Amino acid sequence: MKIGLFSDQYYPQVSGVVTSITILYDELVKLGHECYIVTLTDTKGHEDSPYFKNYNVVNFNGKYYPFKACKEYKFNWTHKKFLKQLKELNLDIIHINTEFDIAKTAKVASKKLHIPVVYTVHTAWINYICTLFPKLDKLFHPILVCMMRHMFTKPSYKMSEQIILPTKKMIPDLKPYGIKGTNYSIIPTGIDLNKFARSKYTEEEILNKKKELGLDNKFVYVYIGRTAKEKNIPTVIEAYAKAHKDNDKARLLIVGGGPELDNLKAEANKLEITDKVVFTGLIPFDDVPIYYHLGDVFVNA
Repeated sequence: MKIGLFSDQYYPQVSGVVTSITILYDELVKLGHECYIVTLTDTKGHEDSPYFKNYNVVNFNGKYYPFKACKEYKFNWTHKKFLKQLKELNLDIIHINTEFDIAKTAKVASKKLHIPVVYTVHTAWINYICTLFPKLDKLFHPILVCMMRHMFTKPSYKMSEQIILPTKKMIPDLKPYGIKGTNYSIIPTGIDLNKFARSKYTEEEILNKKKELGLDNKFVYVYIGRTAKEKNIPTVIEAYAKAHKDNDKARLLIVGGGPELDNLKAEANKLEITDKVVFTGLIPFDDVPIYYHLGDVFVNA
């Protein structure tokens, strides 16, 4: 089959959606399918990245949304202009992974080119809206959810033959999203476990990485993920401070980058534990696995 993975998010953005898409692409290709990632992203300075060289990426032009909360997303005024390029791909199926502008392109392509659509609901929007628009959400949460439903999730659902949920936790959210009935399948996001195998690294490699970060001879709590509000990382930092503020044998390692990184550093400073919390910042995805092996305990809020 020829499969189009449609997403508003793609490299150089870092998110669970991007990771999910690339893993899905790799596994579908292994099964003999021909895949394309259809997106709107900024390739400037990243043309030589393996995320473009090793993948069939169809990148449409667009303009960034004029909102700080959506600064990583693009939109375009017309979607029909992409039909010729999409028709040449001769896709058998469209897989929507985000509900914004690219979903509108998918809708036009599905209708005009008669291509069936499936839709993965990656994001728990009810919980995520408050991180995008915190002040508005406090005053107008029901209205924002209603707007999200009518402008994005419900149209994506209505054009789709099948809905995919990564976890059963999302089932209660379907009604607020305007998704009705039982036409969904629960398919967890895949993980290439081989990349994380302990056998991939020698004791010396792990020890050298711990020394590089000042973690040798320490008991290490490790958090790995995007440093964003919805991850609730301040709770981890506060809990660590209560348990180990005066313990020089323990450290908290926070691996990842994101919009809240500076605020998290400020939180550690406020709690007077800057010497005990190590922030790595953004780490390339292929380099992440070794960091799991630096920790004695994985922590997540």
